[in-house]
This record gives sequence, C-alpha cells and structure tokens, in this order.
Amino acid sequence: MESVNVREAMKLMPEVEQRAKDANLPCTFEVDYPEYSVIRILVPRLNGEPRAIFITPENATLYLAANFECWSFVADYFAIDRSDLQETEIALSAHSLSDTRRLMQLGGHQEFAGARLNQQFTNGMRVEFTARPQSSLRIRIGMSTPALQNAGVGDSRGGAVRTLASLFIAGLSEKDRTPERLASTVENITNSTLFELAVVNSVNVAAMDFPQLETVTAKQFDTGPPPKVPQLRYSPEASALFRYAQSAERQPLLRFLAFYQVMEHFFPAYTERDVLDRIRQIVVDPSFNPDDKTKLSRLAQTIRAKNFPSEKDQLRATIQHCVDAGDLENFIKADSQRAKFVGLKTGGLRHIKQISLRDQGSTLGTQVADRIYDLRCRIVHAKDGGGPSQAELLLPFGPEAKLLDHDIEIARFVAQKVLIASAHTTTWT
Repeated sequence: MESVNVREAMKLMPEVEQRAKDANLPCTFEVDYPEYSVIRILVPRLNGEPRAIFITPENATLYLAANFECWSFVADYFAIDRSDLQETEIALSAHSLSDTRRLMQLGGHQEFAGARLNQQFTNGMRVEFTARPQSSLRIRIGMSTPALQNAGVGDSRGGAVRTLASLFIAGLSEKDRTPERLASTVENITNSTLFELAVVNSVNVAAMDFPQLETVTAKQFDTGPPPKVPQLRYSPEASALFRYAQSAERQPLLRFLAFYQVMEHFFPAYTERDVLDRIRQIVVDPSFNPDDKTKLSRLAQTIRAKNFPSEKDQLRATIQHCVDAGDLENFIKADSQRAKFVGLKTGGLRHIKQISLRDQGSTLGTQVADRIYDLRCRIVHAKDGGGPSQAELLLPFGPEAKLLDHDIEIARFVAQKVLIASAHTTTWT
C-alpha cells in the first residue's frame, strides 16, 4: 500500500462513520484519538454471523471507494458480494506452484528465462470466460481488489491478506441474488467453474476460506525426553502410511483415511486372533464333546464367522487387542473440548456415533471403533442422496471437514497404538 498522509486521511473518518450509520451497520471506535482513530464495523454475512472490518486512516480511501456499506461477506469463503455492482468476488489460492504458473499464463502472463515469478495477478492479467448464449452470467478471474485483501485482516493492526487472484461473478438474476439464494448460487457457480478449470485447462485452484487470525506468542515447548535408539521394529508399510497421514496436515479427509489405513493393515492379524481365541475357548471346555452336534454347530459358526467378518467387527477386534481402555479414556479426557465434541448429538458431525464415557452398555473401545468406522464410511461410501442410511457424503471442502480435528487426533492415537502393539522386539547390528 502506498504511503498515506495520516493527518489528511483522518479527515475521511467522519465520512466512514456516517456511511456506516446510514447503512445501519454497527460501528464502534477501537481507537479514538484526535490524531488517529480506528473504526470497527460489522458487515453482514450470508449464511452466518456478521464479520468485522477495521477502517483506519491508511485504508479509509480503499473502503470508501469500494462502498463498504454495500458489502455482504459470503458464508465461510474469503468473499464479498457488492450490491452496488451486483458482483461477487471470491479470493483464490493455487494448489501448487505449477498451478499458479498455469493460471497466470492463462491470464496473459509471459515468463522469461531467469525471471522470478511474482505469484499474484497484476492489473494486466485477466481471464475472461466465454459467455453462454442467452445467459446474462458473467465470470472472470482478475487481480483481487485491495479492499478485499484488507478485509481479511481480523483486527486493527492493518495489513493485507495475500491472494493469487479473485473470481468475479456478475449477471445473476434478481431471484438468484436474494439473500436466501445468493450464497448457494455463488457456491454452485464457483464449484462448477473451478472443476472445469481443472478438467479443461489443468489449473487446480481453490476458493479461499476466510483467513483465521493467529496470534503467535513466544513459549517454551515440551519436546519430550531425549530420543533413544529404537528397540522395536515396526511394519514398514504401516509406518509409511502413518508418516503419510502426518504429512497431510491441510487435507483432513486424506489424513483421517491414512490413519484408518494403518489400522486396516492389521485387520487380518487381529481378526484371526479373535476367532482363534473363540475356537480355543470352545474346544478346551471340558464339556466339549465332538459327538455333540450342538457343540459342533457352535464351533462351525465360529469358523464360518472367520471367513465373513464385517469391516466394523475387524476394526473393533483390532482396537480391543491393541488399545488399553484406560489409555483411550485418558486421551479423550485430556482435552475437554475433544471429550465434549465427540459426545455431541447436535452441533457435531452428523450420522456419526457419539462417544459417551459414561455408557455402561458399550465399551469405550467399541464406541470409538464405531465412530471411526461411521466417519470412514461417510468419506468413502456415502451415496448421492444419502443412500439407505441417509448418511451424506462428507465433502473435502465442506463445513464438516473443518470439524474433523478431534476425530483425526483420536484416529492418530489409535493408529499409533496399533502400530506399537504390532511391533517386534529386535536387536540392531
């Protein structure tokens, strides 16, 4: 941002306040001195609570020129709808550096040998989408507006959020621009646009979520005891899956499924052990008589069960053999928010087994296994429309994906315990 004469810019602050009041936007002074002030204004949000913007002398010109009083934020996206322009702007981010290059080239950027790529659209870059006949819908990709970038800073310290570019949507009908429909219409158009960009142009970009302000403070971290030379040999395949899960920090569904695969790797071993234990209990019973058809039928049923165990039963058996119930309870209770979230009947994850630490009718290991399995099915097996169970597909960028942190940590804990329980003592040469 260019240098601003604060004394001159302070003359704009009364206009900011008046325009907010004329639009019935709640506003308060975060800082109020004759020589410097900051105004906090609540801007409405489609499908959500209002969000605050902070107007300072340094950015007042941007906000006034952008008619901030005509804004609405859009759902959880880093996006604003401008009723004065009848246009919605959604900030974009690229999945990789190569996607950044391809999108910028699509926008008219030319690279030269030895040139350093500035990963951001400029005024000269623009992607105009070819309009459909007899449709008023207009879509383009261009440089993000400075006002949007400033609006992503959730406090009065100023600055701007860096974006690659923005997707601009205009030409919607009055019906689609009603408050009840606008957010879903913008989401559907954005989803289709970005999908076809990936398929047709090999450009993978995402609609940015609204930035979360993080406060970083200096602190002493507990890094644990000094590392030791390991005494156990772990499964290379399962260990690789565990490391893969750890690396997928920004992909919650992938991270959860990789931890699940660690558990799944050991299903045959623990399912068979469970069946063999049951067979042994039958045959070592002094009352067992090989000539008793009832006893033999029970033995046959147990053997048949070995061949057709459900995946949920295999998960239950694995957790039962590998995870101590006390350790599992202590882990869940160690974080009060985690313990509360996994027990929510409303406001948590839908179609997922709740965990109750007080449930006397089901062991904690069984509850955890059922919750992990339900979540896994919502990721990989849910059908369009919900299927027989009416369990909706859990979408990678949907609102529920942002609620998976606690369940991912439980899956990580279980996967870790299964890996350790399945390790072998060894000596290293």
